[in-house]
Amino acid sequence: MRRLLLVLALSATPLSLAAANPCLLKNSELEPVLGHLPQEGRADVDPFGTPMCIYETKGESGKRFLLLVHNKPWDAKRYAQRVALAEGSGLRKVTQLPGVGDGAFYVEGTAGAIAGSHYIEFNGIKNAARRAVVPAEVGGLLKLSLERLPKS
Repeated sequence: MRRLLLVLALSATPLSLAAANPCLLKNSELEPVLGHLPQEGRADVDPFGTPMCIYETKGESGKRFLLLVHNKPWDAKRYAQRVALAEGSGLRKVTQLPGVGDGAFYVEGTAGAIAGSHYIEFNGIKNAARRAVVPAEVGGLLKLSLERLPKS
């Protein structure tokens, strides 16, 4: 009985619905930002159990855009640590994206946004793009993704 309660408690995450479908964006919505139409998103989980959606580049092995929907609560401190990690001790320039959630950033190849205790992240932006990536356009995709998260 204790084991059952523990399993139920661990599975009751704030984003359990998003975990069921982390594909918050349509491939056609990625096309203008990436410069090509990727394949339809495919739901998966990363090695740490984070729900993600994989958008493969047609005909190009390994070139993919990832949308991660973190299923554990985040706070401002954890978000600030993630931004610092993305910056790499000043090696890369972080662009803040105003008007997206409670905070959003872009750094070449990666972007993330926090809204309340929800955090989403894009990876592989530079690798999957066939055009110069415009941070404001990435911000628009982050905003759209946050709007599509299940309300908790």
